[in-house]
Amino acid sequence: MPVDLEPLYRAPLAAWVAERKALAAAVKAAGDRDGAAAIGKLPRPTPAAWAANQLWFHARALFDRLIEITRALGRGDLTAAGEQRAALAALKARAVELCAAIDQPASDAMLAKLDTNLRALAALGWGEVAPGQLAVDLPPPGFDAMSEFSLVAATMPVAAPPPAPVAAPPPRPTLTVVPSPDDAEARRRAEAEAARAEAARAEAQAAYRRRAERVTAARAAERAAQTRAAEAAAALALVRAELDRAELAVADARARAAAAAREVAAAEAALGEPPA
Repeated sequence: MPVDLEPLYRAPLAAWVAERKALAAAVKAAGDRDGAAAIGKLPRPTPAAWAANQLWFHARALFDRLIEITRALGRGDLTAAGEQRAALAALKARAVELCAAIDQPASDAMLAKLDTNLRALAALGWGEVAPGQLAVDLPPPGFDAMSEFSLVAATMPVAAPPPAPVAAPPPRPTLTVVPSPDDAEARRRAEAEAARAEAARAEAQAAYRRRAERVTAARAAERAAQTRAAEAAAALALVRAELDRAELAVADARARAAAAAREVAAAEAALGEPPA
């Protein structure tokens, strides 16, 4: 019979083995010995795999946002790299909160493995594992594992930014002065003309290099500005998500307060007047 394993994978890591034993006993008592044996063999998740599962259960909006950004990055949108870093940082911060809520350590080593798990899940999905039921840490996805990027790169050429107008160095002047071997003055004039031409060519090449360096620096500054803008947009989206969650909490608290007020009114009405 099918067994819902989600409560098991939602359980705190410290209680996971006990929860697995209890679930196997319940399935066995229901008459499914094979199912109970299979449950008893389920491996306990690693701390980083457990954290990834909890983020799937308790931070789905952030998790889905990471998947969306990673797909954009896979389609060749390199400006999404900053958004991906911001989304990963937000998810790891949420994981630290979830660990602190149950007094579970969240070491730097665990968070590093969690980062790799999240990148792999966002790029490749859960594979044969049901979402939220990861048990082992995943290897880094690698650039070539992003099949969507490979497909797009093979079928859609990416347009490069137009080069900045940079003047090409002037052609080297051709000297046509052929002095007579006996004319020393003519030879000196020819040599001076050749030296001036060589100096002009060297200066033109140096000016071309300087202009090219300025263009390269301007392009790097533009890419950095785009990355900062993307990171700021991702941070704003995360703040908005937190605000939405706070508003839901306020609405829930108000609803509970209203329900409590109704209960008080009903109790007072049932109490009636004190006896004379």
